[in-house]
Amino acid sequence: MWRHTLFTISFPSVNEIASLDLYVWVVNSYHPHVQEALPEPSIVFPTPLIEEKNFSENESDLKRNKKIVFEHGNVQVSLLTQATDREEVGHVIRFFEEIVTEQSWQSGDELRAYPDSSKYFVFKVGGCLAGALQLVTGNSDEGLPCLKVWPELGLHGRKDVADLALIALRPEYRDRSQNSFWCLWMEAWRYGIHHNITEFWAEITPRKHKIYWRMGLPLLIEGSLRVHWGAPSYPVKCSLETYAENMKARSEKSQIYKNIVTQMYRDQPHILNLLREPIETAA
Repeated sequence: MWRHTLFTISFPSVNEIASLDLYVWVVNSYHPHVQEALPEPSIVFPTPLIEEKNFSENESDLKRNKKIVFEHGNVQVSLLTQATDREEVGHVIRFFEEIVTEQSWQSGDELRAYPDSSKYFVFKVGGCLAGALQLVTGNSDEGLPCLKVWPELGLHGRKDVADLALIALRPEYRDRSQNSFWCLWMEAWRYGIHHNITEFWAEITPRKHKIYWRMGLPLLIEGSLRVHWGAPSYPVKCSLETYAENMKARSEKSQIYKNIVTQMYRDQPHILNLLREPIETAA
């Protein structure tokens, strides 16, 4: 179940709201204080978002840095797998189990069901685990989480798809300026692009589907509403190419999305050069 509570929020003024198109108030589906009508918050990325670092070349540093996919200040995202990082992955799974218990989700054995196909993106602040994302890549043996409830989707054996199985954050980072969702999401997207993955799939409640759509995530409903992890959910598909085009289009009018695209394409200067034009402002 693609569930989580989300990150950095700072409420803009009425005038700023008129120029923003980002809706990023994502909360647990069962949170008792959720209101249907909420003001639109903005997110604030660190400046500069991309930080170049020089690392020493000793063996321990090379091993450590191979896992790190993003680092800025005391914020870090690492990529782990069961095959090479068994002990660390064990800590992440236990963290997931804590969140599942806290939220009363009915996950069964899903957290440990895809050991060979799972990639774990781990979000740390000051060296401490603050959140994580589990991405289950397409395979012929273990299957995908969405196929447990929607076996007719025809994804078995496809290597160009992946399932966003879970995103979880510690409570103290859900409402603070850590940009945790976007850091995890964008590193998963970059992984997908570099590994010939064309689609992300997920299992999502109707309420969250609306919220993510407004954020610019093109999640297309691909099946009927069924119970997943104890909640009525849809199987949804996100084209990585379409998502990128959405972000680039929004970046033309929003500094927030311009920062997001800069993060997405930080190693592709030919695309970043296109982002250096001033942001259009309404007359």
